Amino acid sequence: RSCLPASAREDTSSAVRPHSFVFTVTVPLSTLHKTAFPALTSVCSARRQKTTELLARHAGWSVPPRAADYGVTRERGFLPKVDPVASLLPLAEGAADPTGEAAALFRAWEAAAAGLPGLLAARNVRTVVSELPTTPAPSVWIAALQGDERRLERAYSLLSFLSHSFVWGEEPTATALPRQLAVPWCAVAEETPLKRRPVLTYASFNLFNWRRIDPAAPVALGNTARSLNFLGGQDEEWFSAVHVAI
Repeated sequence: RSCLPASAREDTSSAVRPHSFVFTVTVPLSTLHKTAFPALTSVCSARRQKTTELLARHAGWSVPPRAADYGVTRERGFLPKVDPVASLLPLAEGAADPTGEAAALFRAWEAAAAGLPGLLAARNVRTVVSELPTTPAPSVWIAALQGDERRLERAYSLLSFLSHSFVWGEEPTATALPRQLAVPWCAVAEETPLKRRPVLTYASFNLFNWRRIDPAAPVALGNTARSLNFLGGQDEEWFSAVHVAI
């Protein structure tokens, strides 16, 4: 009613029920079109513009969002533009690893993750994970991944699968992670393009966790398989395969 001229407000009638903010107003439709709607539209437009400017200035966000900022493409949707790597090894050409420590560390992660289905079935995952090599300072091995988004995502997935298996794979539930998992997991998460938190995300469980059986055939049901599994089996495979195909 505050948007209406005085003459229109005088002609309105309202009835408010006790303990309620609901009210009824009878106003000629022509009056609303001339007064209230333009006023409300103007206020909303100004607030939307202000919000857009604040998001752009302080968060670097675009409103409306740009698909490219989130890795979304018309051709593949949320899947990466290039197929995920199936292993951290061999290292990318030109990757910095002068001492060989990075390759040795990645080899240990890959081997432990590959054995998860059997380890989880035997409820012995914590023993094996606890025997992983102590992680050197991130400066020693993170350079072998920097600038290589596909291998960063692979490392993030490996550490996510291993860490969640450590926490939930035996009873009682673990309340802390060993240093050889916690330190690299946090370091790799910080290096991912969206600086994700150290937690198993949908992206690392599905979007970056598949390979084509026939590299020359399209990404489709029947031609994709998971790179990492917890327990494995048809249920886990097909749950992911359907999402990748979609």
